[in-house]
Amino acid sequence: EVHGRPARVVDAATVVLAPSAALLRALPSRPELASPPGTVLGIIDPSGDLHHTEQTSRVCDRTLVGAAATQEALRDTLGQRGLGVLVAAAHVAVTAGRRQAGIVLGRGDVGRPAALFGRRRGGTRPKVVGVAACSYSGLEPVTGGEWLGLAPALLWAGADRVVATLWPLWDTPATDHFTASIVGRVAAGQPPPEALRDLMIDALDATAASAPVSPSPADTPPAPGLVWASFVCVAARAAAVEG
Repeated sequence: EVHGRPARVVDAATVVLAPSAALLRALPSRPELASPPGTVLGIIDPSGDLHHTEQTSRVCDRTLVGAAATQEALRDTLGQRGLGVLVAAAHVAVTAGRRQAGIVLGRGDVGRPAALFGRRRGGTRPKVVGVAACSYSGLEPVTGGEWLGLAPALLWAGADRVVATLWPLWDTPATDHFTASIVGRVAAGQPPPEALRDLMIDALDATAASAPVSPSPADTPPAPGLVWASFVCVAARAAAVEG
């Protein structure tokens, strides 16, 4: 036991999911440094149908909110220097075959990974991308045990780490609070895997300390554990120490 509750994997280790072997082979030549994360840019509710994004919005240095979060506005903002973290509190666009295509933006635009990380004169690419998607998750299980979908596509396009979800999230205050907590820790310089681990341990301890709750009706919001347990960090390597 740990702190009076059953021990979990996160109590013993920091968990990071690895992408496909093909992606692992393609990335070693791309340098990665353990430098400060830089400015946090938030893509906040471009579809205009999310009701719990205020906390996530507040921890971002810059935000593109609602219909203003268009492809053009995002392209202009990504071209600015100092951007280190990109956070999307939005929906994930899917194709007719239910494959993840990108982040739903304002005015019907779709932010595809290649467009998010295209070469820009004078700009910097975000090192960390967080996707808190209500309509679809950032990862897709496929035959052979590989994880595909938007998260590995963002790694392929240029991100160093992606914080995504294993299943679709609910639009609740618990989702907003946990997303904002992750972003706040990463913005302060904590590596995403460690930030996730610390927050999950805090949540486990808080749950163990609270009184047992009877089963809830089907129409009530999901328990916070169903929110935070969905988040994972996907990366191809550990950060190298700068200097």
